[in-house]
Amino acid sequence: MNGNPPFPQARNPKYRRVGVLASTFAAAIFASCAPSAKLTVIDPVMRSPNPGSVDVFLDAGSIPYAYKEIAVIVVEDGSKRPASELLEAAVEKARSVGAEGVLVLARERKFGGYVRVQGETVPISLRVLRVSAIVATGGFKP
Repeated sequence: MNGNPPFPQARNPKYRRVGVLASTFAAAIFASCAPSAKLTVIDPVMRSPNPGSVDVFLDAGSIPYAYKEIAVIVVEDGSKRPASELLEAAVEKARSVGAEGVLVLARERKFGGYVRVQGETVPISLRVLRVSAIVATGGFKP
């Protein structure tokens, strides 16, 4: 090969500039989106949305009442927002299915693909929060 790019348009600085701008724009759009919250319903009983508060529990042993899991919520985010925003997204989704609480199951990072920024290929790291939406089924635990 003679050192020239395989595509003639790649030699033209105008095309390279457009590619960099498009990549930068795509990265900005991805980072500015709200966290993505996906809901998987476990309990088929339909409940009204909960307009009140939703309790947050970090482990099952700290839940003071008997409960039932009604849904699993997975929140993903590729930006540098505070972790509290991921939890807020999970709580809002739980509230929409009538949950009275959320139990944090896992917090992790996962590979989200690549994006080109200013000619460089950069890996995207997604933060993932997995919670269970719960409702009380009885009285308080002894």
